[in-house]
Amino acid sequence: MVLIQPTVRCLVNLTETPFLIVQLDDVEHVHFERCTFRSKNFDVVIIFKNLELAPLSINAVPMNELDAIQEWLTDCSLTYTVRFPDARLLH
Repeated sequence: MVLIQPTVRCLVNLTETPFLIVQLDDVEHVHFERCTFRSKNFDVVIIFKNLELAPLSINAVPMNELDAIQEWLTDCSLTYTVRFPDARLLH
């Protein structure tokens, strides 16, 4: 599992390798996948403003972090979407 920690200007994971630091200024949109009440984990896909960069996938984020990350993204004025396994897409 990946522990993602929001900071003032970055999203970081410094507990497991490879370490991750994503600056908010570089992020266009965040997409959450596999979000169900039955799942222990979900996945995150980060789309960068520079569309020449490949999206960044982060797998196996603990489900109990979902609300906090979504609130943080909202506070930072970043958009996000959520895809549920039955193919519904919500914002």
